Amino acid sequence: MLFQPQSWKIKKLPASIAKTFKVSISGFLDIHRYAVIELLKFMNIPFTDTLQKNNTHLIHPNQLKESIRNGSKFKMALEWKLFVVKLDWLYFVMQNGHTIGCEDGFAYRER
Repeated sequence: MLFQPQSWKIKKLPASIAKTFKVSISGFLDIHRYAVIELLKFMNIPFTDTLQKNNTHLIHPNQLKESIRNGSKFKMALEWKLFVVKLDWLYFVMQNGHTIGCEDGFAYRER
């Protein structure tokens, strides 16, 4: 979906909402990584390369690999109770905007 034309417009988040986010990503390489970062920037969502306690979200690829789940960013995000969500969450927000609780359908659940 990252490199496919879409029939819908990307919704930029209003500054008042976007400033409440601080997003980091894990598990994306090369061009996919930069594409996600550029989408976040386009939507006005603050991005940090380094995960910190004051981050709000950690986005990972839709197919969660063991190596990502065992990574330090992923483990710390869970420990800090951040939203750990699939990339599909970002697509949802791009199409529909953000609503409270919309992360629930895309959140990582421990088995």
